[in-house]
This record gives sequence, C-alpha cells and structure tokens, in this order.
Amino acid sequence: MYRDFWKHIDSYWNEEIPFFLILIPLVVISLRGNWRTRILEADLIYFIQQRNTIRQLKQWSMMFSLIGIGFRVAFIIIVVLPLFIEVYGLHVYEIMIIALQFILLQCLVYTVKKFVNNSILKWLLLSATLLIMILTILHIPAFYGAIITFFVFAVILWYQFWIISSTNRYFYEELAIEQQEKSRYIKMILDFSQEVEKNGGTRKKRPWVLFRRSKQLFSSRKPKHGLAEFLIKGFIRDKPSVLMLFQISGVTSFAIAMTLVLFKWIILICFIFFLHSWLNAVFHKMLGNSFFDVVSYEPSIEDDVWRIFKRFLYYPMIIVLCIFTTVSAVLVVV
Repeated sequence: MYRDFWKHIDSYWNEEIPFFLILIPLVVISLRGNWRTRILEADLIYFIQQRNTIRQLKQWSMMFSLIGIGFRVAFIIIVVLPLFIEVYGLHVYEIMIIALQFILLQCLVYTVKKFVNNSILKWLLLSATLLIMILTILHIPAFYGAIITFFVFAVILWYQFWIISSTNRYFYEELAIEQQEKSRYIKMILDFSQEVEKNGGTRKKRPWVLFRRSKQLFSSRKPKHGLAEFLIKGFIRDKPSVLMLFQISGVTSFAIAMTLVLFKWIILICFIFFLHSWLNAVFHKMLGNSFFDVVSYEPSIEDDVWRIFKRFLYYPMIIVLCIFTTVSAVLVVV
C-alpha cells in the first residue's frame, strides 16, 4: 500500500489541500508523551546520598526519551514523505529541518507538561507552542528556521541534562509522570471497556454550555419523553461519555481523510455499526443505574425512549460523518 501511495499519490491526496492541513494533525500528535526519568520512590531513598549516580540515571533516562522522540518523528516523516516530495515539492534538506523542528516541538511540549502545574496555563502554553511551530515551518525560511531550531534545542538539552538532572526538586512530578506513563495503555483499555465503571468526576451545579437552565426538550410530557430527556441530559453532562463520543468520531474522521475512496465508505459503515452498539450499551447502562430502583418506569417504553435517544445523539453524528466522507471522497476524485 505504501508503494502504491508513492506511485499513485493523486488517488490518495488532492494537491489543492493546503500544506498546513498536514501539519495540524502532526503537531497534535506531539502532545502525547512526557520526559521519562524511570526513577521511583525507592530509588530516591537508596541514592539519597549519591547525587552523582542519580544524576547519571536521570540523564540516561532523558536520553532514551529523546531517542524515542527521534524514532517517533522519523516514523511520522516516513509515512507522509510521499506528500512532502511528490505533492508539495519539498527538498530533502527542508524535510530534515521539519523533522528537527518536530523533535524540538516534542521537547518543548514535554518540558511544559513537566514544569507547569496549572491546567489553564499549561494548555495556553501548549497551544501557543503548537501555533508558533506551525507558523515557523510555514513562514520562516529553512536556513533561519534551522538556526532557531538548533539554538532552542541546545538550550532545552542543556537545561534538562545539566540543571534538572542535578536536583530532586521535581521528584514528585517525575514520580507522577512515571506512574502515568506506566498505566497509560492500561487506562486506555479500561476507558474503552464497557464493563468497567468510569468516574464522572466533579460536576458543577450548572453546566457551562448545554442545558444551563434545564429547559424542557419536549412539549409533550409523556413518560417516554420525560425519561428520554433525563437520559439525554445525563449523557451530555457526563464528561467521559462525551469525550469518548468525540474521540471515536475524531479517529474515524482522520481515518476517512487518509484512505482511498472505497475504504472511506467501508470505515464509515463500520463506524455506523460501532456507534450504534456503543450508544446502545451506554443507554442500557444508564437505565441500570440504582436511581431507577427508587424512581421506577414502565419497561414497555424502553424502545420508544431508545428511538428518541438515537434521534438526538446517533443520527446527528452519522449525518456529520456522511457529509465529511462525501466531501473527502469528492476532493480525492476531483
């Protein structure tokens, strides 16, 4: 398939798509990961009097993190290499500079995530970093971009390898990062598992966006409408469920955008069946809540409530993905 990607690039990508649209998903991928030290609580107790040894351990761990960044960026560049060369006409040295800039971007993201604890400030800095990197790649000439990249990269490496590795000031942050990285894939499996109960987190008394005043969705106040409204609002106010819905739709949209026309429609059909199954599981899980042991409802209205539930959550996502798939297919064919 990759060889066919090189030979028939027009079948996979439209030349009229701007270059920055490739950069956006690539820089978003850079948000994943952290600086790893691989040092645990017991290590600090054992090496508490051996600062030189623990500094070397941190330096080697950071080096492995840097090597991991290099392999990840190299894989991404190899995947999109046909687009860079055949569609946008980039030279080899320009691609190498872009690869270095992506490595620098990952280092900057890792540094911000490690040293900034305030969530709002962290995401503001990450957003600004991604935007500045995109603008640098698009508007700064390759030669000057390379000089800036090497300078900032050298400063980050010096700071990480010689200043941060010599102190235990950020030990608890490093320990939290290690625990997060070790449980990342386990957490992902548990998040997608329908059998595992998810913690909805803290909830505000009044939502920020939807149903702030909790107005009625239906003019009719039949039992099926009351139960459907209760479940719809409960779903939308449940952060993990909404995030999961957008993650499924986002991954599907990305897959549709990057594949052949035939595969676009196959992915869409699979998405339709999967979304129906997942929403149905969420629907019955909500009905199985202990709340309904106290406030009962007639089981005969479940089918009607499910149809209303789908009308608000299932069909809109299907329509959006169908429109997106149609547009994506037309752009490839034209």
